[in-house]
Amino acid sequence: KIIRSESKTPIIIVLDVTGSNIEFAKLVYDKFPMFYGELEQKGYLEDFDISMCAVGDAYTDSYPMQISDFAKGLEIDSWVEKMVLEGHGGGQRMESYELMAHYLINNTEFAKDSKPMLFFIADEAPYPRVDVLQAENIGIPIQSAYNPFPQLNEKFNDNVYVMLNKYNSKNFEDDITSAWENRVPKENITKIETEKAIVDLILG
Repeated sequence: KIIRSESKTPIIIVLDVTGSNIEFAKLVYDKFPMFYGELEQKGYLEDFDISMCAVGDAYTDSYPMQISDFAKGLEIDSWVEKMVLEGHGGGQRMESYELMAHYLINNTEFAKDSKPMLFFIADEAPYPRVDVLQAENIGIPIQSAYNPFPQLNEKFNDNVYVMLNKYNSKNFEDDITSAWENRVPKENITKIETEKAIVDLILG
């Protein structure tokens, strides 16, 4: 499945729906329709569409990656409604964000001169490298395990952002923060102090 956008500003939201983040994921799920309306009504962007995706753990979950097409308006709601809030994960403080990164590098297409933006809403760290078997299972084979984030940052012109929630909604963990700081620009990481503010934080 290749997802394509013809808009000036394609936005991809990747929501962690594993157990440690599940209550927050439900909150984001409920608030997300507000996000499109705020962007449109306040005129922050003139030409944009959104792909709402979900990530779990490819080692343990039935739905480790969920991908939606780019959409606008009410069509976004129909994609969000299809999302499975699985609530599992492997319990090892890492989820398959790197596999999602590998997918988005290879299976997204944007219009010329567009400015795509990507947001991970996460509370854990990525696995260090994309697993060869997992890459093959999603139909994007690789020769050897690798860290996809340098390529991801390049594709999105360093507009890859991490909205980092407290692990299990309790505390920010230094090892998780450090893992993300080694993968995206540090200034692109926002720690979510108040979960209900997530839409305002992304808009900001």
